[in-house]
Amino acid sequence: MEKLFDLNLSNNKRLVKVPECIEEMKSLTRLDVSGCDLDCVPQGMGRLEKLFDLNLSNNKRLVKVPKCIEEMKSLRRLDVGGCDLDCVPQ
Repeated sequence: MEKLFDLNLSNNKRLVKVPECIEEMKSLTRLDVSGCDLDCVPQGMGRLEKLFDLNLSNNKRLVKVPKCIEEMKSLRRLDVGGCDLDCVPQ
């Protein structure tokens, strides 16, 4: 799925973590995992250089956004509304 540019996994209550293989999806520009049951985001997501829209909203168990977010140079939109975050990287 290396040519995939838009991935919507939203409202999947059985999704508790983003698969590590996500970092191999180099063409991904949008990722929606809102309304799932995530408690973490893999560090490998920092390798998604083309990702500009990341929706993590309404993941009640998500308490922190990983530092790898800082590596996403194309990221323009980050939605973490409805999460119970302790902190967000600079």
